Amino acid sequence: MTSNLLETWVNQHTDALYSWAFHKVSDSELAKDLVQDTFLAAAEKMENFKGDSSPKTWLFSILNHKIIDHYRKKVHQPLALENQSDSIYLNQFSFISRAMKKDSVSRAVRVAILVGIILCRQLQTSA
Repeated sequence: MTSNLLETWVNQHTDALYSWAFHKVSDSELAKDLVQDTFLAAAEKMENFKGDSSPKTWLFSILNHKIIDHYRKKVHQPLALENQSDSIYLNQFSFISRAMKKDSVSRAVRVAILVGIILCRQLQTSA
């Protein structure tokens, strides 16, 4: 990719790409990183751009794949526990702990299970 063409694309499409990325991820820094990664990928894969679509359409396609990749990575990150006692308490329920580690269980379900366990613990300690 020629630097002039890349510069033109950056000037023409950065704001629209950023707006879309921010709309999808709700994080300003992450949106900026995704847009930057989009332009880097475009620069590396310029030979794949055939001109069948507009440069803007092609860039948005790359950005959408970057956003999807971000969420795929995020889904497979382990659930963070607030403190060590939550981890110890969670280990008391080994069958739940095993279920929470499986990739087939969605993050939302894991969070719901963890919240339920923490609420049960709080009820037990207040009783």
